Amino acid sequence: MIRVHSVFPGIDHLTDGMGVCMTLIRGTKRALLFDTGYGTEDVRKAVAPLLRDRELTVLLSHGHHDHILGARWFSRVFLSREDFPEYRLRTGLPQREKVAAQAAAKGIPLPADFLTAPCPEPEAFLLPDRTAGFPSCQLDLGGLNLQVIQVPGHTPGSLMVYVMQSKLLLTADNWNPCTWLWFPSAVPAPVWRENMLRVLDALPVQHVLCSHQDGLWNAGIPRRFIASLTEARLLQAVPVSLDPSVDTRQASPDGEGMNFVFDYSKAFSPAGS
Repeated sequence: MIRVHSVFPGIDHLTDGMGVCMTLIRGTKRALLFDTGYGTEDVRKAVAPLLRDRELTVLLSHGHHDHILGARWFSRVFLSREDFPEYRLRTGLPQREKVAAQAAAKGIPLPADFLTAPCPEPEAFLLPDRTAGFPSCQLDLGGLNLQVIQVPGHTPGSLMVYVMQSKLLLTADNWNPCTWLWFPSAVPAPVWRENMLRVLDALPVQHVLCSHQDGLWNAGIPRRFIASLTEARLLQAVPVSLDPSVDTRQASPDGEGMNFVFDYSKAFSPAGS
């Protein structure tokens, strides 16, 4: 069952049975759904009572399966063009079979057509402006104003959303208490760190919501987390076993109880330095 947690007036964080979060932002005229979860439950049905007569835009933060498979419940979704290849890969049968196995292990029932239901071909989300040097755009939902910003990190096309009235930044997977930058399409860790600090320096962020926690964070916590991941700390990161083909290592900022897992070879290769 999808749980709905009100964060600010007009902003609800939704958590599906698999534990991933989505965010519904409602102005007086329009609404934005940021991510769609694993697709194990009908997110369109869950948000319908909250929408009333508002026009809904479905925006996917990036192309990974735990954020996009719920696109099956919608006819139209938007994504950064750079993440189209990831979307096509992660909506394929092999990835769905992995999710089905994970759901079975958790005792989560799946729709009968989970393996076969089509996901719509995403449309490129247009970002004609610049924020902190990154492609961006502004959206007026009616009483709530947003900036959507493409910040390469977890994936090349990762999108974040800033809600101006509440000074809230939705980081998706560009920052979580356990941030992963070891996937093949992720940018090198030093590049991610620079990109994220540029955004945090450019916007008056006070609060942060991420994709794998349902609680609200004071913006100082992710800022300290990101700023602490200096070259010296990354060089001291310890190996962790996740994928034999990737030199995955983990750094843990002091006193925060959080982890950063990244591709060590990419971080310190000539191309990534």
